[in-house]
Amino acid sequence: MEGFMIIQVFALTILGGLLTFYINHNLEKGPVFASAVLALLSGITFPAIFGADTGMTLATAVTAASYAGMSGKNRVRNFKEMTVALIFLSIIFVVSINAFAGIGGKLGTIACISVLSLYGAKAVYRQISGGTKGAQATE
Repeated sequence: MEGFMIIQVFALTILGGLLTFYINHNLEKGPVFASAVLALLSGITFPAIFGADTGMTLATAVTAASYAGMSGKNRVRNFKEMTVALIFLSIIFVVSINAFAGIGGKLGTIACISVLSLYGAKAVYRQISGGTKGAQATE
């Protein structure tokens, strides 16, 4: 994957995930609707805008981000935390782009790992700082 495409993946993944989170929580449309809207729009428009191969790769990245954007507020409390999870997601997506090609569940797994990484980082921060900031004690 070339450098400019990596930048596109990061930018569109963060934008797509934040939009999903916004539609889900601020507009209160629910996680499935929010994810479906972003996945559908990116899948239809990105190949036309960016070309077939690049467009499908970017649409796939945004779809993975939309899965992370489905997270509940008990795990990802705000846009700042969602942005961190989406940065994790972008890194994992870029690194694993050629791994397990054609295997089902890859995007959901990437989204899950990203959100769990954020949750774990918050728990570590809470332990180090000795405060109540970071991950909540509820499971």
